[in-house]
Parts: sequence; C-alpha cells; structure tokens
Amino acid sequence: MNYQKLIDEIIIMAQEEKTVIETVNIEKNATVEGRTGEYDVDLLWEFFYNSNKYKIIIDFKNINKQLPQNELFNFVNLTNDVSGFVTGVTFTKPVYNKIIQNVAKDAGIFLYEVDFAEEIIAKPHISNVKIDIDKEWVTAVKKENGLENENIKTSSDPKHLFIYDAAGNCLESLEAIFNKYIKEAEHKDGSSENINHTFAEDMFLTTNHHIIDKIKIKSVNFDLEFISAPQYDPQEIIRNIANFAVGKSLN
Repeated sequence: MNYQKLIDEIIIMAQEEKTVIETVNIEKNATVEGRTGEYDVDLLWEFFYNSNKYKIIIDFKNINKQLPQNELFNFVNLTNDVSGFVTGVTFTKPVYNKIIQNVAKDAGIFLYEVDFAEEIIAKPHISNVKIDIDKEWVTAVKKENGLENENIKTSSDPKHLFIYDAAGNCLESLEAIFNKYIKEAEHKDGSSENINHTFAEDMFLTTNHHIIDKIKIKSVNFDLEFISAPQYDPQEIIRNIANFAVGKSLN
C-alpha cells in the first residue's frame, strides 16, 4: 500500500486527539536530533501526558514486507541515540523471526504488524432513495375518507420499510430489494448506477396514519455505489501507539 496516505491520515487524527494527550508536534519526513547526529525519520509525533513529553519516532518503510533484522538494529540505535521519553514504532508485515521479536521487545520498539490486502475492498452505499407513490390511488382514498387535506407519511426510514401485497401479506423489505441489486452488481471501487425497481403487482407501504394505514407504490428508485473501504482506522492506530508509549491504556 501507499503509506504516504496513511501518514497524512495519522497526522490529522493526532492533531484532533484531545482526550488525555496533547499533541505538541507531528511532522512528516522530520529530522530528529540525537546525541551523535541527526536522523531522517518518516514521522515524528510529540505529545504531553501527565506533564511528560513523549517522542514517537515512526518508520513506515517496511509496511509492505517483513522487517529485516539489520534494519531493526539500525532503528534501535537511532531511538537509543535520541534523548527523552522515546518510543520507536515500525510498521511491518507480521514478523515470525524470534530474534527480531525479542530484540524489539528488549529495546521497547513497537512492531506494528499489519497485513493490508492487495485488492481494494469496496463496500456498497445506497443513497437518494425515492419511493414513487401512486398519487391517483392516494388521492382517491383520501377523498373517500374525507381526508383531502391530510398529509400521509410512511412509517420509518425507507431502508426499514416492509412491502405488503393487496391482501396485507408482508412480502419483503426495501432492504431486501437493495441487497438483491448489491449481489447482482459488480463490486468495483467507484462503480455506480441508478436503479429503478418496479412492481408487477399492486404493492403497499405502511403509514403512521390512524385511518389510511397503507399507501400504494409504483416503484423504488435509488443510487447504488461501491466505495473503497479503509483497511485501517487511523484513530485506532494513534491510540495503540500512545498506549504502548505510556505503558497503559488511555482509551
């Protein structure tokens, strides 16, 4: 994955995090000063907690592979050379090398193990739901009941509405209709289509009205779009890192 986008999202979340820590600096492609020299790092995050200033040095270069042993040793040397409450975090694919695991543990390095999928995960999104009411039918029923000026509304959010036939039998929900088209569609990121679902027979939706308890509908129109779903939560990432740095859960 392109970790630059992840870094940008972490920066935004760290700046907004104001629960128990106070971010005083977060810098991409930063230069960190050590006792023996300067180091270029992917991300430097500094925050206060309980009057202590914590420095988090984060490396992303191995996010798409397993962390090599020599790179871990170099990273340990870097973090040891920087003064203060310093925590090193390196993103890596899951590590099974015991030497790497033990060295990281002894040095206080957080191996942030991730395994992001190669394929984009696209999730369906339904929007702009419009129910085409049979206006002639509604007008006739309202007139029949002396309710010409009444406003008849359906009972709830369209997604949770149930559809009935003329005999009052519940046949399906609007959500079931949505799911039918979701299953038939190509699950590609960015793909979208407008769908107009019509009914072959007379169908009805329930209402909140005490006299006219159902209204006849002709069709349901909606937009179906597939949106790439994030494989990570930047807020969860910064909280995990902060928890590791201070040695306890801050959630």
